[in-house]
Amino acid sequence: MITKEEVKKLAALGRIGVDDKEIESLRGDMERVLFFVSKLKKVSFAGEVFEDGMKNDLREDAIFGKSGEYTEDLLKQAPELERGFVKVKKVL
Repeated sequence: MITKEEVKKLAALGRIGVDDKEIESLRGDMERVLFFVSKLKKVSFAGEVFEDGMKNDLREDAIFGKSGEYTEDLLKQAPELERGFVKVKKVL
């Protein structure tokens, strides 16, 4: 069960202003979402065939080529390098 304090904390983290009426509504919404997610965690779709005939096929991860095979060629094409790495603009 989600408490009013948890809703207030989440609202503060999201920088969302909420009043007391909204807190109760949000608390109910959050509980319904968490209940739905808990139901989804119990479902397994691996290898199942659905009613429409579609199947969820998963492939194994595989490495194609040798590790580092294209590194030099890629670094040569970079506009700017710093200590052997591609230099990019700051994101933050």
